[in-house]
Amino acid sequence: MGSSLPEEIERACVRSLLESPDERVFFKDVESRFVMVSAGFIAAVTPGRTLDELIGKTDFDLFSHPHAAAAFEDEQHVLATGQPIVAKIERETFHDRPDAWVSTTKLALRDEQGEIIGTWGIARDVTAQIETEQALAASRDQLRTSERQYRLVFEHNPQPSFVYDRETLRIVVVSNAAIASYGYSREEFLAMTIRDLAPEQDLEQLDEYIASTPQGELRGLVRRAWLHRYKDGSSVDVEVTSDDIVLDGRACRILLCQDVTARNQGIAELAVARDQAVEASKVKSAFLANVSHEIRTPMNGVIGMNDLLLDTDLDAEQRSYAEQVALSGDQMMAIINDILDLSKIEAGQFELDIADFDLREAIGRACAAAGFEARAKGLLLSVQFDDHVPVGVRGDGRRLHQILLNLVANAVKFTAEGSVTVSVTGKPESDDGTMVRIAVADTGIGVAPEVLSRMFEPFTQADASTTRNYGGTGLGLAIARELAERMGGRIGASSEPGGGSCFWFELPLAPPTHLAAERRAVGAASPAKAD
Repeated sequence: MGSSLPEEIERACVRSLLESPDERVFFKDVESRFVMVSAGFIAAVTPGRTLDELIGKTDFDLFSHPHAAAAFEDEQHVLATGQPIVAKIERETFHDRPDAWVSTTKLALRDEQGEIIGTWGIARDVTAQIETEQALAASRDQLRTSERQYRLVFEHNPQPSFVYDRETLRIVVVSNAAIASYGYSREEFLAMTIRDLAPEQDLEQLDEYIASTPQGELRGLVRRAWLHRYKDGSSVDVEVTSDDIVLDGRACRILLCQDVTARNQGIAELAVARDQAVEASKVKSAFLANVSHEIRTPMNGVIGMNDLLLDTDLDAEQRSYAEQVALSGDQMMAIINDILDLSKIEAGQFELDIADFDLREAIGRACAAAGFEARAKGLLLSVQFDDHVPVGVRGDGRRLHQILLNLVANAVKFTAEGSVTVSVTGKPESDDGTMVRIAVADTGIGVAPEVLSRMFEPFTQADASTTRNYGGTGLGLAIARELAERMGGRIGASSEPGGGSCFWFELPLAPPTHLAAERRAVGAASPAKAD
Protein backbone atom coordinates (compact mmCIF):
# COMPACT_ATOMS: atom_id res chain seq x y z
CA MET A 1 0.00 0.00 0.00
CA GLY A 2 2.98 2.22 -0.51
CA SER A 3 3.62 4.96 -3.04
CA SER A 4 6.29 5.78 -5.61
CA LEU A 5 6.93 9.10 -3.85
CA PRO A 6 9.53 9.26 -1.07
CA GLU A 7 7.90 9.01 2.36
CA GLU A 8 9.04 12.47 3.44
CA ILE A 9 7.47 14.04 0.34
CA GLU A 10 4.16 12.23 0.96
CA ARG A 11 4.10 13.38 4.57
CA ALA A 12 4.89 16.93 3.48
CA CYS A 13 2.01 16.83 0.99
CA VAL A 14 -0.47 15.62 3.60
CA ARG A 15 0.83 18.08 6.18
CA SER A 16 0.50 20.91 3.67
CA LEU A 17 -3.11 19.94 2.96
CA LEU A 18 -4.00 19.78 6.67
CA GLU A 19 -2.17 23.07 7.33
CA SER A 20 -3.67 24.80 4.29
CA PRO A 21 -5.87 27.76 5.20
CA ASP A 22 -8.16 26.96 2.23
CA GLU A 23 -8.96 23.22 2.33
CA ARG A 24 -11.68 22.18 4.80
CA VAL A 25 -10.75 18.56 5.54
CA PHE A 26 -12.17 16.56 8.45
CA PHE A 27 -12.02 13.02 9.85
CA LYS A 28 -14.61 11.44 12.20
CA ASP A 29 -15.01 8.12 14.02
CA VAL A 30 -18.10 5.89 13.91
CA GLU A 31 -19.73 8.04 16.63
CA SER A 32 -19.34 11.13 14.37
CA ARG A 33 -16.71 12.60 16.71
CA PHE A 34 -13.96 14.68 15.14
CA VAL A 35 -10.54 12.97 15.24
CA MET A 36 -8.66 15.40 12.94
CA VAL A 37 -9.42 18.55 10.96
CA SER A 38 -7.39 20.82 8.71
CA ALA A 39 -6.38 24.38 9.49
CA GLY A 40 -8.74 25.52 6.73
CA PHE A 41 -11.63 23.77 8.48
CA ILE A 42 -10.88 25.53 11.77
CA ALA A 43 -10.50 28.92 10.11
CA ALA A 44 -13.69 28.66 8.03
CA VAL A 45 -16.02 26.60 10.22
CA THR A 46 -14.95 27.08 13.85
CA PRO A 47 -12.89 30.29 13.98
CA GLY A 48 -11.39 31.03 17.36
CA ARG A 49 -11.21 27.39 18.39
CA THR A 50 -8.10 25.22 18.60
CA LEU A 51 -7.64 21.70 17.26
CA ASP A 52 -7.66 20.30 20.82
CA GLU A 53 -11.04 21.94 21.41
CA LEU A 54 -12.52 20.12 18.39
CA ILE A 55 -11.10 16.61 18.87
CA GLY A 56 -13.71 14.34 20.43
CA LYS A 57 -16.57 16.79 19.73
CA THR A 58 -19.54 16.15 17.45
CA ASP A 59 -21.46 18.57 15.27
CA PHE A 60 -24.10 18.69 18.02
CA ASP A 61 -21.46 20.20 20.35
CA LEU A 62 -20.48 22.89 17.85
CA PHE A 63 -23.40 23.86 15.63
CA SER A 64 -27.17 24.30 15.58
CA HIS A 65 -29.30 21.16 15.82
CA PRO A 66 -30.68 21.18 12.21
CA HIS A 67 -27.18 21.35 10.72
CA ALA A 68 -25.78 18.79 13.17
CA ALA A 69 -28.68 16.40 12.62
CA ALA A 70 -28.31 16.57 8.82
CA ALA A 71 -24.55 15.96 9.04
CA PHE A 72 -25.05 13.03 11.43
CA GLU A 73 -27.68 11.48 9.11
CA ASP A 74 -25.32 11.73 6.11
CA GLU A 75 -22.46 10.13 8.05
CA GLN A 76 -24.68 7.30 9.28
CA HIS A 77 -25.66 6.64 5.65
CA VAL A 78 -21.98 6.43 4.63
CA LEU A 79 -21.19 4.17 7.62
CA ALA A 80 -24.14 1.87 6.87
CA THR A 81 -23.73 1.59 3.08
CA GLY A 82 -20.08 2.41 2.42
CA GLN A 83 -21.32 4.67 -0.40
CA PRO A 84 -19.91 8.23 -0.55
CA ILE A 85 -21.97 11.39 -0.55
CA VAL A 86 -20.45 13.52 -3.30
CA ALA A 87 -20.66 17.28 -3.61
CA LYS A 88 -23.76 17.78 -1.46
CA ILE A 89 -24.76 21.44 -1.73
CA GLU A 90 -26.30 23.09 1.33
CA ARG A 91 -26.45 26.41 3.10
CA GLU A 92 -23.56 27.15 5.45
CA THR A 93 -25.86 27.69 8.45
CA PHE A 94 -23.12 27.73 11.07
CA HIS A 95 -21.77 31.07 9.82
CA ASP A 96 -23.01 34.63 10.05
CA ARG A 97 -23.38 34.41 6.26
CA PRO A 98 -27.03 33.58 5.51
CA ASP A 99 -26.36 33.57 1.75
CA ALA A 100 -23.29 31.32 1.87
CA TRP A 101 -23.24 27.82 0.33
CA VAL A 102 -20.88 24.88 0.81
CA SER A 103 -20.28 21.70 -1.20
CA THR A 104 -19.40 18.69 0.98
CA THR A 105 -18.10 15.26 -0.02
CA LYS A 106 -18.10 12.51 2.63
CA LEU A 107 -16.49 9.08 2.26
CA ALA A 108 -16.02 5.96 4.36
CA LEU A 109 -12.79 5.72 6.38
CA ARG A 110 -11.56 2.12 6.28
CA ASP A 111 -8.89 0.13 8.06
CA GLU A 112 -6.43 -2.28 6.44
CA GLN A 113 -9.05 -5.05 6.33
CA GLY A 114 -11.48 -2.76 4.52
CA GLU A 115 -13.71 -2.39 7.58
CA ILE A 116 -15.36 1.00 7.99
CA ILE A 117 -13.98 2.77 11.08
CA GLY A 118 -15.36 6.25 10.49
CA THR A 119 -15.91 8.92 7.85
CA TRP A 120 -13.85 11.68 6.31
CA GLY A 121 -14.56 14.43 3.89
CA ILE A 122 -13.70 17.73 2.31
CA ALA A 123 -15.83 20.84 1.90
CA ARG A 124 -15.46 23.98 -0.14
CA ASP A 125 -17.22 27.31 -0.45
CA VAL A 126 -19.34 27.30 -3.64
CA THR A 127 -21.23 30.49 -2.95
CA ALA A 128 -20.00 32.12 -6.17
CA GLN A 129 -20.99 29.07 -8.22
CA ILE A 130 -24.46 28.80 -6.63
CA GLU A 131 -25.06 32.51 -6.99
CA THR A 132 -24.12 32.25 -10.65
CA GLU A 133 -26.50 29.31 -11.12
CA GLN A 134 -29.29 31.07 -9.26
CA ALA A 135 -28.76 34.26 -11.19
CA LEU A 136 -28.77 32.27 -14.42
CA ALA A 137 -32.04 30.51 -13.53
CA ALA A 138 -33.71 33.70 -12.33
CA SER A 139 -32.79 35.69 -15.40
CA ARG A 140 -33.31 33.00 -18.07
CA ASP A 141 -36.54 34.53 -19.39
CA GLN A 142 -34.99 37.97 -19.49
CA LEU A 143 -31.95 36.65 -21.29
CA ARG A 144 -34.14 35.31 -24.12
CA THR A 145 -35.13 38.89 -24.94
CA SER A 146 -31.73 40.45 -24.27
CA GLU A 147 -29.11 37.99 -25.50
CA ARG A 148 -26.54 40.68 -26.16
CA GLN A 149 -26.72 41.78 -22.54
CA TYR A 150 -26.51 38.12 -21.52
CA ARG A 151 -23.36 37.60 -23.55
CA LEU A 152 -21.79 40.59 -21.82
CA VAL A 153 -22.64 39.26 -18.35
CA PHE A 154 -21.55 35.75 -19.28
CA GLU A 155 -18.21 36.79 -20.73
CA HIS A 156 -17.36 38.64 -17.52
CA ASN A 157 -18.30 35.72 -15.29
CA PRO A 158 -15.27 35.14 -12.99
CA GLN A 159 -15.72 31.36 -13.42
CA PRO A 160 -14.51 29.63 -16.64
CA SER A 161 -17.71 29.18 -18.69
CA PHE A 162 -18.74 28.06 -22.17
CA VAL A 163 -21.87 27.80 -24.31
CA TYR A 164 -21.91 25.28 -27.16
CA ASP A 165 -24.39 24.47 -29.91
CA ARG A 166 -25.99 21.07 -29.16
CA GLU A 167 -26.27 20.20 -32.87
CA THR A 168 -22.81 21.14 -34.11
CA LEU A 169 -21.03 21.01 -30.68
CA ARG A 170 -19.31 24.26 -31.69
CA ILE A 171 -18.45 26.71 -28.88
CA VAL A 172 -20.46 29.90 -29.45
CA VAL A 173 -19.75 31.92 -26.27
CA VAL A 174 -16.78 31.83 -23.90
CA SER A 175 -16.04 33.79 -20.73
CA ASN A 176 -12.93 35.89 -20.18
CA ALA A 177 -12.03 33.64 -17.21
CA ALA A 178 -11.95 30.61 -19.54
CA ILE A 179 -9.67 32.43 -21.95
CA ALA A 180 -7.30 33.32 -19.11
CA SER A 181 -7.31 29.79 -17.65
CA TYR A 182 -7.22 27.60 -20.76
CA GLY A 183 -4.74 29.67 -22.78
CA TYR A 184 -6.78 29.90 -26.02
CA SER A 185 -7.82 33.23 -27.52
CA ARG A 186 -11.50 34.01 -28.02
CA GLU A 187 -11.13 33.46 -31.77
CA GLU A 188 -9.51 30.06 -31.20
CA PHE A 189 -12.28 29.05 -28.81
CA LEU A 190 -15.01 30.05 -31.30
CA ALA A 191 -13.36 27.85 -33.94
CA MET A 192 -13.40 24.81 -31.62
CA THR A 193 -16.02 22.26 -30.62
CA ILE A 194 -16.61 21.01 -27.11
CA ARG A 195 -14.81 17.78 -28.11
CA ASP A 196 -11.58 19.78 -28.55
CA LEU A 197 -11.51 20.38 -24.78
CA ALA A 198 -11.43 16.65 -23.96
CA PRO A 199 -8.22 14.58 -23.88
CA GLU A 200 -8.00 11.87 -26.54
CA GLN A 201 -8.70 9.07 -24.06
CA ASP A 202 -11.98 10.70 -22.96
CA LEU A 203 -13.52 11.33 -26.39
CA GLU A 204 -15.44 8.05 -26.53
CA GLN A 205 -16.96 8.69 -23.11
CA LEU A 206 -17.87 12.27 -24.10
CA ASP A 207 -19.51 11.11 -27.34
CA GLU A 208 -21.61 8.56 -25.42
CA TYR A 209 -22.69 11.24 -22.95
CA ILE A 210 -23.72 13.63 -25.75
CA ALA A 211 -25.54 10.88 -27.67
CA SER A 212 -27.48 9.83 -24.57
CA THR A 213 -29.77 12.88 -25.03
CA PRO A 214 -31.12 13.10 -28.60
CA GLN A 215 -31.71 16.45 -30.27
CA GLY A 216 -34.91 18.10 -29.12
CA GLU A 217 -34.83 16.51 -25.66
CA LEU A 218 -33.71 18.50 -22.62
CA ARG A 219 -31.14 17.10 -20.23
CA GLY A 220 -31.62 19.73 -17.52
CA LEU A 221 -29.18 20.71 -14.78
CA VAL A 222 -26.26 18.25 -14.43
CA ARG A 223 -23.11 18.24 -12.30
CA ARG A 224 -20.35 15.93 -13.48
CA ALA A 225 -16.58 15.48 -13.29
CA TRP A 226 -14.52 15.66 -16.49
CA LEU A 227 -10.96 16.17 -17.70
CA HIS A 228 -10.26 19.32 -19.75
CA ARG A 229 -7.18 19.96 -21.85
CA TYR A 230 -5.40 23.32 -21.79
CA LYS A 231 -3.66 24.79 -24.82
CA ASP A 232 -0.24 23.83 -23.40
CA GLY A 233 -1.28 20.16 -23.46
CA SER A 234 -1.81 19.75 -19.72
CA SER A 235 -5.03 18.22 -18.39
CA VAL A 236 -6.97 19.35 -15.32
CA ASP A 237 -9.82 17.85 -13.32
CA VAL A 238 -12.95 19.98 -13.63
CA GLU A 239 -16.36 19.81 -12.02
CA VAL A 240 -18.83 20.93 -14.67
CA THR A 241 -22.31 22.28 -13.96
CA SER A 242 -24.35 22.40 -17.17
CA ASP A 243 -27.88 23.25 -18.29
CA ASP A 244 -29.91 23.75 -21.46
CA ILE A 245 -30.46 27.26 -22.87
CA VAL A 246 -31.64 28.81 -26.13
CA LEU A 247 -29.25 31.34 -27.67
CA ASP A 248 -29.93 33.15 -30.94
CA GLY A 249 -32.73 30.66 -31.54
CA ARG A 250 -30.39 27.67 -31.25
CA ALA A 251 -30.57 24.85 -28.72
CA CYS A 252 -27.38 25.23 -26.69
CA ARG A 253 -25.88 24.06 -23.46
CA ILE A 254 -24.04 26.22 -20.93
CA LEU A 255 -21.07 24.90 -18.93
CA LEU A 256 -19.72 26.36 -15.67
CA CYS A 257 -16.30 24.79 -14.99
CA GLN A 258 -14.54 24.57 -11.62
CA ASP A 259 -10.90 23.40 -11.52
CA VAL A 260 -10.77 20.71 -8.80
CA THR A 261 -7.31 19.31 -9.60
CA ALA A 262 -5.82 20.42 -6.28
CA ARG A 263 -8.79 19.04 -4.36
CA ASN A 264 -8.62 15.64 -6.08
CA GLN A 265 -4.86 15.49 -5.62
CA GLY A 266 -5.31 16.26 -1.94
CA ILE A 267 -7.89 13.48 -1.60
CA ALA A 268 -5.53 11.02 -3.31
CA GLU A 269 -2.62 12.07 -1.09
CA LEU A 270 -4.77 11.71 2.02
CA ALA A 271 -5.76 8.21 0.92
CA VAL A 272 -2.10 7.26 0.49
CA ALA A 273 -1.24 8.77 3.86
CA ARG A 274 -4.12 6.89 5.48
CA ASP A 275 -2.91 3.60 4.00
CA GLN A 276 0.61 4.28 5.25
CA ALA A 277 -0.67 5.20 8.71
CA VAL A 278 -2.74 2.01 8.86
CA GLU A 279 0.26 -0.07 7.81
CA ALA A 280 2.46 1.65 10.41
CA SER A 281 -0.18 1.06 13.08
CA LYS A 282 -0.37 -2.60 12.09
CA VAL A 283 3.41 -2.99 12.40
CA LYS A 284 3.36 -1.20 15.78
CA SER A 285 0.56 -3.40 17.05
CA ALA A 286 2.32 -6.57 15.94
CA PHE A 287 5.51 -5.41 17.64
CA LEU A 288 3.68 -4.63 20.90
CA ALA A 289 1.92 -8.00 20.77
CA ASN A 290 5.21 -9.86 20.30
CA VAL A 291 7.06 -7.87 22.96
CA SER A 292 4.21 -8.21 25.47
CA HIS A 293 4.10 -11.95 24.86
CA GLU A 294 7.87 -12.25 25.38
CA ILE A 295 7.74 -10.17 28.59
CA ARG A 296 5.09 -12.45 30.08
CA THR A 297 7.46 -15.45 30.14
CA PRO A 298 10.12 -13.93 32.46
CA MET A 299 7.38 -12.19 34.47
CA ASN A 300 5.70 -15.54 35.07
CA GLY A 301 9.08 -16.81 36.25
CA VAL A 302 9.51 -13.89 38.64
CA ILE A 303 5.98 -14.29 40.05
CA GLY A 304 6.35 -18.07 40.34
CA MET A 305 9.68 -17.91 42.15
CA ASN A 306 8.30 -15.23 44.47
CA ASP A 307 5.34 -17.50 45.28
CA LEU A 308 7.83 -20.25 46.19
CA LEU A 309 9.72 -17.75 48.33
CA LEU A 310 6.49 -16.90 50.21
CA ASP A 311 6.07 -20.58 51.03
CA THR A 312 9.40 -20.61 52.93
CA ASP A 313 10.15 -19.46 56.47
CA LEU A 314 10.56 -15.69 56.33
CA ASP A 315 10.69 -13.13 59.06
CA ALA A 316 8.07 -10.36 59.09
CA GLU A 317 10.22 -7.85 57.20
CA GLN A 318 11.22 -10.35 54.49
CA ARG A 319 7.60 -11.49 54.04
CA SER A 320 6.46 -7.87 53.69
CA TYR A 321 9.02 -7.34 50.91
CA ALA A 322 8.01 -10.57 49.13
CA GLU A 323 4.30 -9.73 49.33
CA GLN A 324 5.01 -6.31 47.80
CA VAL A 325 6.88 -8.06 44.99
CA ALA A 326 3.84 -10.32 44.45
CA LEU A 327 1.49 -7.32 44.35
CA SER A 328 3.71 -5.43 41.90
CA GLY A 329 4.09 -8.54 39.77
CA ASP A 330 0.32 -9.01 39.54
CA GLN A 331 -0.10 -5.35 38.57
CA MET A 332 2.59 -5.68 35.93
CA MET A 333 0.95 -8.82 34.48
CA ALA A 334 -2.40 -7.02 34.31
CA ILE A 335 -0.80 -4.18 32.35
CA ILE A 336 1.00 -6.62 30.03
CA ASN A 337 -2.23 -8.56 29.42
CA ASP A 338 -4.11 -5.33 28.59
CA ILE A 339 -1.42 -4.26 26.11
CA LEU A 340 -1.36 -7.75 24.60
CA ASP A 341 -5.14 -7.77 24.17
CA LEU A 342 -5.23 -4.32 22.57
CA SER A 343 -2.28 -5.13 20.32
CA LYS A 344 -3.91 -8.36 19.12
CA ILE A 345 -7.08 -6.46 18.31
CA GLU A 346 -5.24 -3.73 16.39
CA ALA A 347 -3.02 -6.27 14.60
CA GLY A 348 -6.05 -8.26 13.45
CA GLN A 349 -5.10 -11.32 15.52
CA PHE A 350 -8.26 -11.26 17.65
CA GLU A 351 -10.58 -14.27 17.36
CA LEU A 352 -13.83 -15.05 19.15
CA ASP A 353 -14.25 -18.39 20.93
CA ILE A 354 -17.95 -19.17 20.39
CA ALA A 355 -19.37 -21.92 22.60
CA ASP A 356 -22.31 -22.73 24.85
CA PHE A 357 -22.00 -21.35 28.39
CA ASP A 358 -24.00 -20.58 31.53
CA LEU A 359 -24.68 -16.83 31.36
CA ARG A 360 -25.69 -16.39 34.99
CA GLU A 361 -22.69 -18.39 36.20
CA ALA A 362 -20.30 -16.29 34.06
CA ILE A 363 -21.79 -13.07 35.48
CA GLY A 364 -21.57 -14.45 39.03
CA ARG A 365 -17.88 -15.36 38.61
CA ALA A 366 -17.02 -11.88 37.33
CA CYS A 367 -18.79 -10.22 40.26
CA ALA A 368 -17.24 -12.65 42.76
CA ALA A 369 -13.75 -11.79 41.47
CA ALA A 370 -14.32 -8.15 42.45
CA GLY A 371 -16.25 -9.02 45.60
CA PHE A 372 -13.21 -9.36 47.88
CA GLU A 373 -12.10 -5.77 47.29
CA ALA A 374 -15.71 -4.55 47.61
CA ARG A 375 -16.09 -6.23 51.02
CA ALA A 376 -12.69 -4.88 52.11
CA LYS A 377 -13.95 -1.35 51.35
CA GLY A 378 -17.31 -1.94 53.03
CA LEU A 379 -19.27 -1.68 49.76
CA LEU A 380 -22.51 -3.50 49.00
CA LEU A 381 -22.08 -5.45 45.73
CA SER A 382 -25.36 -6.89 44.41
CA VAL A 383 -26.49 -8.62 41.20
CA GLN A 384 -30.04 -8.43 39.84
CA PHE A 385 -31.50 -10.55 36.99
CA ASP A 386 -34.84 -9.96 35.29
CA ASP A 387 -37.11 -12.78 34.14
CA HIS A 388 -36.04 -12.59 30.48
CA VAL A 389 -32.37 -13.38 31.14
CA PRO A 390 -31.67 -16.94 29.89
CA VAL A 391 -29.39 -19.35 31.69
CA GLY A 392 -27.81 -21.19 28.79
CA VAL A 393 -26.60 -19.12 25.81
CA ARG A 394 -24.10 -19.38 22.96
CA GLY A 395 -21.33 -16.81 22.51
CA ASP A 396 -17.87 -15.95 23.81
CA GLY A 397 -18.31 -16.36 27.55
CA ARG A 398 -14.68 -15.61 28.35
CA ARG A 399 -14.85 -12.21 26.62
CA LEU A 400 -18.19 -11.37 28.28
CA HIS A 401 -16.57 -12.23 31.62
CA GLN A 402 -13.61 -9.97 30.75
CA ILE A 403 -15.82 -6.97 29.88
CA LEU A 404 -17.98 -7.31 32.99
CA LEU A 405 -15.02 -7.86 35.31
CA ASN A 406 -13.41 -4.68 33.98
CA LEU A 407 -16.59 -2.62 34.59
CA VAL A 408 -17.21 -4.06 38.08
CA ALA A 409 -13.55 -3.70 39.11
CA ASN A 410 -13.58 -0.06 37.95
CA ALA A 411 -16.81 0.61 39.85
CA VAL A 412 -15.33 -0.82 43.06
CA LYS A 413 -12.03 1.01 42.52
CA PHE A 414 -13.67 4.42 42.11
CA THR A 415 -16.30 4.04 44.87
CA ALA A 416 -15.26 4.90 48.42
CA GLU A 417 -18.61 4.20 50.08
CA GLY A 418 -22.10 3.09 49.14
CA SER A 419 -22.84 0.34 46.66
CA VAL A 420 -22.17 -1.24 43.27
CA THR A 421 -25.20 -2.75 41.55
CA VAL A 422 -25.06 -5.08 38.53
CA SER A 423 -28.39 -5.22 36.67
CA VAL A 424 -28.93 -7.83 33.94
CA THR A 425 -31.90 -7.61 31.56
CA GLY A 426 -32.83 -9.56 28.45
CA LYS A 427 -34.82 -8.72 25.35
CA PRO A 428 -35.89 -11.69 23.15
CA GLU A 429 -34.86 -11.31 19.49
CA SER A 430 -36.70 -12.50 16.38
CA ASP A 431 -34.03 -15.14 15.65
CA ASP A 432 -34.68 -16.87 19.01
CA GLY A 433 -31.63 -15.16 20.47
CA THR A 434 -31.57 -12.64 23.31
CA MET A 435 -30.15 -9.11 23.50
CA VAL A 436 -28.60 -9.09 26.96
CA ARG A 437 -27.91 -5.73 28.63
CA ILE A 438 -25.62 -5.61 31.67
CA ALA A 439 -25.39 -2.32 33.58
CA VAL A 440 -22.95 -1.59 36.42
CA ALA A 441 -24.06 1.38 38.57
CA ASP A 442 -22.00 2.80 41.44
CA THR A 443 -22.08 5.64 43.94
CA GLY A 444 -18.49 6.67 43.23
CA ILE A 445 -16.69 9.81 42.16
CA GLY A 446 -18.35 10.09 38.71
CA VAL A 447 -16.96 11.50 35.48
CA ALA A 448 -17.36 14.93 33.88
CA PRO A 449 -19.44 14.95 30.63
CA GLU A 450 -16.58 16.33 28.52
CA VAL A 451 -14.35 13.46 29.68
CA LEU A 452 -16.96 10.71 29.45
CA SER A 453 -16.97 10.74 25.63
CA ARG A 454 -13.24 9.91 25.61
CA MET A 455 -13.25 7.23 28.31
CA PHE A 456 -13.39 4.39 25.77
CA GLU A 457 -10.27 5.59 23.91
CA PRO A 458 -6.94 3.84 24.65
CA PHE A 459 -4.79 5.32 27.46
CA THR A 460 -7.59 7.67 28.55
CA GLN A 461 -8.45 8.48 32.18
CA ALA A 462 -10.39 11.35 33.71
CA ASP A 463 -7.23 13.35 34.54
CA ALA A 464 -3.67 12.92 35.74
CA SER A 465 -4.78 12.61 39.36
CA THR A 466 -6.80 9.49 38.48
CA THR A 467 -3.62 7.62 37.58
CA ARG A 468 -1.82 8.86 40.69
CA ASN A 469 -4.66 7.98 43.06
CA TYR A 470 -6.07 4.82 41.53
CA GLY A 471 -3.44 3.45 39.12
CA GLY A 472 -4.16 1.76 35.81
CA THR A 473 -3.21 2.34 32.18
CA GLY A 474 -6.52 3.52 30.78
CA LEU A 475 -6.70 0.49 28.45
CA GLY A 476 -9.48 -1.49 30.13
CA LEU A 477 -12.46 0.43 28.74
CA ALA A 478 -10.89 0.65 25.27
CA ILE A 479 -10.49 -3.13 25.24
CA ALA A 480 -14.04 -3.58 26.56
CA ARG A 481 -15.40 -1.43 23.72
CA GLU A 482 -13.45 -3.38 21.08
CA LEU A 483 -14.62 -6.70 22.50
CA ALA A 484 -18.27 -5.62 22.70
CA GLU A 485 -18.31 -4.25 19.15
CA ARG A 486 -16.58 -7.32 17.70
CA MET A 487 -19.22 -9.51 19.34
CA GLY A 488 -21.93 -7.47 17.61
CA GLY A 489 -22.83 -5.36 20.62
CA ARG A 490 -22.19 -1.90 21.96
CA ILE A 491 -21.06 -0.20 25.15
CA GLY A 492 -21.70 3.16 26.79
CA ALA A 493 -21.90 5.11 30.02
CA SER A 494 -23.66 7.91 31.85
CA SER A 495 -22.23 9.85 34.78
CA GLU A 496 -21.81 13.15 36.56
CA PRO A 497 -19.06 14.32 38.91
CA GLY A 498 -19.85 13.27 42.47
CA GLY A 499 -23.05 11.52 41.41
CA GLY A 500 -21.79 8.08 40.53
CA SER A 501 -21.60 6.33 37.16
CA CYS A 502 -23.44 3.69 35.17
CA PHE A 503 -21.41 1.75 32.59
CA TRP A 504 -23.35 -0.72 30.43
CA PHE A 505 -22.94 -3.01 27.47
CA GLU A 506 -25.30 -5.01 25.25
CA LEU A 507 -24.51 -8.28 23.48
CA PRO A 508 -26.67 -10.42 21.15
CA LEU A 509 -26.47 -14.01 22.45
CA ALA A 510 -27.81 -17.03 20.59
CA PRO A 511 -29.59 -19.96 22.25
CA PRO A 512 -27.34 -22.90 23.18
CA THR A 513 -26.70 -25.52 20.50
CA HIS A 514 -29.08 -28.17 21.87
CA LEU A 515 -31.92 -25.66 22.30
CA ALA A 516 -31.45 -24.21 18.83
CA ALA A 517 -31.48 -27.75 17.35
CA GLU A 518 -34.71 -28.56 19.22
CA ARG A 519 -36.37 -25.39 17.94
CA ARG A 520 -35.34 -26.22 14.36
CA ALA A 521 -36.69 -29.74 14.75
CA VAL A 522 -40.00 -28.47 16.14
CA GLY A 523 -40.28 -25.98 13.29
CA ALA A 524 -39.61 -28.68 10.68
CA ALA A 525 -42.21 -30.99 12.26
CA SER A 526 -44.96 -28.33 12.43
CA PRO A 527 -47.79 -28.97 9.90
CA ALA A 528 -48.13 -26.44 7.10
CA LYS A 529 -51.09 -24.07 7.36
CA ALA A 530 -53.90 -24.44 4.85
CA ASP A 531 -54.22 -21.71 2.26
